[in-house]
Amino acid sequence: MRSKTLLAACLALGCADASAQIRSGQSGRALDANMRAGSGGINQVEGQVDYAARNNIVTGNVTDFSQFRGSINYSAAGEFSDSLGSNSLFQFQANSYGSSLGSVNTSLVPARAQGYTTGVAQPYSPPTGSALRQGGTAYSLVPEGANYRVYGTTNSPGAGIRLEQAAMSADAAALARFRGTNGEQLAIQASPLTGVRRVNEGARQRIFKDEEQAQQQNTPTQFLENNNVPVGTDAGAALLQPNNTPRIGRSSILVGSSLAGSARSARTSNNRPLNEVIAELESSILSQKAVTQFEPGQDVYADIVRRLATPATPDNANLTQGNQLKEPLTPTLPDELKRAIDEPGTNRVEAAENAFNVSRGLLDDTLFGEMPEQPEQAKPEPELDEAELDALESFVNKIAVPTKRFETLASEREDRFNNLMKQGEQQLANGEFFVAERTYRRALDQNPGHPMARVGLIHAQMAAGMVRSAAANLRGLFNDHPELLTVRYGPEVLPPAKRINWIQAELQRSIAAGGDQSRAGLLLGYLGYQLESRQLVRYGLAVSGAAEPNDDLIPLLQRLWLPQRDTTDAPTMGVE
Repeated sequence: MRSKTLLAACLALGCADASAQIRSGQSGRALDANMRAGSGGINQVEGQVDYAARNNIVTGNVTDFSQFRGSINYSAAGEFSDSLGSNSLFQFQANSYGSSLGSVNTSLVPARAQGYTTGVAQPYSPPTGSALRQGGTAYSLVPEGANYRVYGTTNSPGAGIRLEQAAMSADAAALARFRGTNGEQLAIQASPLTGVRRVNEGARQRIFKDEEQAQQQNTPTQFLENNNVPVGTDAGAALLQPNNTPRIGRSSILVGSSLAGSARSARTSNNRPLNEVIAELESSILSQKAVTQFEPGQDVYADIVRRLATPATPDNANLTQGNQLKEPLTPTLPDELKRAIDEPGTNRVEAAENAFNVSRGLLDDTLFGEMPEQPEQAKPEPELDEAELDALESFVNKIAVPTKRFETLASEREDRFNNLMKQGEQQLANGEFFVAERTYRRALDQNPGHPMARVGLIHAQMAAGMVRSAAANLRGLFNDHPELLTVRYGPEVLPPAKRINWIQAELQRSIAAGGDQSRAGLLLGYLGYQLESRQLVRYGLAVSGAAEPNDDLIPLLQRLWLPQRDTTDAPTMGVE
């Protein structure tokens, strides 16, 4: 036995070291020892993917403008998709953390921005002493301290607004301001739509000029010391973006500005008569494929548009001479919806209307009166002739005829788009507001720019509490589709009664806090129009008009939504 043990020991002395398995901690890799020379038999630890850091980039939880700026086409189940009030401050702090005085007025590294940005990914911040020339007038820089670079996004900066159309930064920040030799000021906006615009000047004055001003406005902007700038053009470019209908959008503003009496020179850039423009507008609306391919009663939008082809008179409509309905709209609104409205009192309404009239330079007791006398050199010319006024009045009368309440936004056709529209309506009725909002977005992806999908998206955003998004999208809808200005919808496709009072209160808080009063007031007026609250319509439109005196849509809506009554007004519900 002893001899066998000694023999085994002798044999073991002559054997090589065994390469035993070493636990490597790798994910999915073999546990065999490393056989490479010089490795010592040890496998190197594999680098682990930091998925948390990647998620931070997507959610914007990073510094120095390093967040992802593209569109994320996925989301987690139950994800909160609305905006928080602290988002703006948080993003400012995050972006400022990696900055220093050395980065002021210097170019940012493009690689720091993850993904895609809009056309102002590297906005221009002019050096001190630079100047620009536009329309024969020289402008010099107005110093305003440090000019930080501002990245353009598909959302309005700091507002968290979700639009159904990309690149609609209406609330762009001013990167620099210039003052001309004539005293006029220009501002360079961090927006691919507005670019270089005049300070404190409304869209009407930027778009509709007399011939000489139009030529100056279209003159390319040239920087005298530095030409590598995002050159801005006419604000009318905002009406020519993808997913817009240029004819409808442009002519709708024409209609509004002419009715207000504040743009008597309302003609296109080639000075075409207004009656030709309106005829082209009606033709473009009636010839849409979405209208011609459906028989009456098969599609909501087609039925809405067909009324433009029929002359509107009180004899063939459910109207009195004062444009009032002889019978209630059908289907009638449930009492639950009507009671959800907290009608503003007479004092509040009249105070808002007085502020609106003062802001437009009108007399306190005049709503559609003539504009005050202007200096001779400021008068636009020429006046609209009788044919143009008749064409304008005829078109407005056609869209002014109230329709029945539409109980669905979908057509009878069975396809993916209409299935999504029906799903959105069902989700809205079931209280799944955020899900409904996403469903309507999917419908817009399927059929970009469809008017009824845009209406559904607005109603879903209202119900979900995304009131700023809804207000911005509502304004875009009315600009693109004036034929929808007087359309009312049934309770099945409106926000439910349990959300109406909250929506109104949220909009009222936004107005009181000095937020975007123009859009908030417009949405309040729209809510009142849908729920047949004349007091709320008066108040909302007055607030919106006072915030934007040059907005010519408001006088048009006052005419359409607040027609003169044949009888005296009923007493209001309360006085504040």
